[in-house]
Amino acid sequence: MEINRIVDEVELTISFYYEPHNPGHHNNPPEGGYVTIEDVLHKGESIYELINYSIVERLEEEIYEELSEQ
Repeated sequence: MEINRIVDEVELTISFYYEPHNPGHHNNPPEGGYVTIEDVLHKGESIYELINYSIVERLEEEIYEELSEQ
């Protein structure tokens, strides 16, 4: 999946994997409930290696929250 996001006044395209939360039941344990960012693009160029990991973690949390609310 991809989403466009403005971070510190810079427009980014974020490519990510979304695993929705599955609460499970007595025969199936709970699983999922996360977003993993696979790449971050600025003007078509990957800048993933340049971004501080704390920003990546924050974006993963924000994107997961947005998708979970839908």
